[in-house]
Amino acid sequence: MRKYLKEIKELRELKELLSNRSMPEFIIVEGNNDLGEFFQIDGELFSDIELLENLKKWHEWEVPVIIDNDANRMLSEDVNRLH
Repeated sequence: MRKYLKEIKELRELKELLSNRSMPEFIIVEGNNDLGEFFQIDGELFSDIELLENLKKWHEWEVPVIIDNDANRMLSEDVNRLH
């Protein structure tokens, strides 16, 4: 019985911890030629496999993801958006 009470207590503590955890409003994934096969998220590098695993989690958590890859755009496009 004590074992179950301890597990219940641990689960409640975990629930409390997770409910208080702040989720980002969105996640920006950066990729460019300098990074090679890696992607950068908040200063941390991820391989494509790690990124895919994280994308699945973020999708489940309904966190929007922005892909910022400088190879997919030109400077002139960015300048035109500013005007």
